[in-house]
Amino acid sequence: MGKKLCVKELDFEDAANAAATEADLADAEAALGILMPEEVKNLYRKYNGIPEYKTKILPFHLLPLSEVLQINGVFRKDPIVKKYSLLCFWGDDESNYAGMFVDGPFRGRISFLDHEGYYVGDISPLFRSVKAFTDRVVELAERNRLVQRFFENGARDRRGLERTVSGYPYRYYEADSEARWHAMPTDYPPGSGEFTADDQLAYTFVSTALKEGHYRDSEERRFLVYCLARLTPHHKADSLFSFLAEDDLFIPDRVSHMLFLRRCEQAIPHIVNLAIRGNDNCRQSAEAILARFVVVGRPAVKQRVYREYAKHGSDTARLEAFIKAIGESPTLIYQG
Repeated sequence: MGKKLCVKELDFEDAANAAATEADLADAEAALGILMPEEVKNLYRKYNGIPEYKTKILPFHLLPLSEVLQINGVFRKDPIVKKYSLLCFWGDDESNYAGMFVDGPFRGRISFLDHEGYYVGDISPLFRSVKAFTDRVVELAERNRLVQRFFENGARDRRGLERTVSGYPYRYYEADSEARWHAMPTDYPPGSGEFTADDQLAYTFVSTALKEGHYRDSEERRFLVYCLARLTPHHKADSLFSFLAEDDLFIPDRVSHMLFLRRCEQAIPHIVNLAIRGNDNCRQSAEAILARFVVVGRPAVKQRVYREYAKHGSDTARLEAFIKAIGESPTLIYQG
């Protein structure tokens, strides 16, 4: 797995460092105070990352071990990052990182540590494995390289470009626009029939921790709720609705976004209620999410949203403004 991934990544870049030695890996593990998974060490046995600001097209690149030590020295001061054994191994050179849960209930899964707003404050699992994550990284790089070559060749044959990029999962980007990593499809929330035995174990852990109060404070509880919203199996999505009624500045917002990612139309009445009666921090984001439901959904979805507003006797002006904004800038669909 590591060899295949490494070769594929280096198809896009020519500034990779030489392979790390076994001594380098042992020193890094000693400094981190934690063992690195073999699938990560196998990558470093091929090359010791790519230096900062040297990537040409990869949305995320493997960090050199020296940078891994530096950045994790900062992030592991966060008690949640440390408790759940999240280590950053990839970066985008814009202070955003991808990390792996190297131990504990989420072991092997990949998360983002994002400061730009899409995933900010949410480090819940997104990908099942290193391979699942890096396959998406390579896929996005392939698409964006097509766009770059289109312009390098004088921006001719736009129809040919449109046909080619239509095979990639970035339909809300213009064919000649480079897609951003925030729009990468993720493994979580799981779709119908996409729930594994390992997913069940992680889901059970989170459900039990929340039910029995196995968390230190409100910050850890919020993290666990986000994990639950990601990991809940498709057929149990309605079990998340109660979180939309919580008087929390962030939980209803994040959970409603997860329900949109699931295209859970049954959540619409609850999200409308949040848009009308929620706290100041959640009302606007709830209306933005409802606008996404309207734009990407069936005609019946729009009718349902407006019926729910009518039940409350509430004005739809802000909702319509969001719908218009998405129509003018479709990539807003991807925003968290």
